[in-house]
Amino acid sequence: MSETIDPNADAKSGMGFADLEMAKKTFTSDPVSAIQGENDGDRHLAIARKVLKDGAPLAVVV
Repeated sequence: MSETIDPNADAKSGMGFADLEMAKKTFTSDPVSAIQGENDGDRHLAIARKVLKDGAPLAVVV
């Protein structure tokens, strides 16, 4: 029997609270892109945009 490997076992997300807040705000406004994260390597350009269907927010792409 083959060994089962979880590809997410070593995954680490650089997404933090500020990124989640930005994603949440996209349902009511269009937030500007921003530099997020600490100076320790998690620093990144955060971009969040809503996906519309029939003029209503359907999802958020972060």
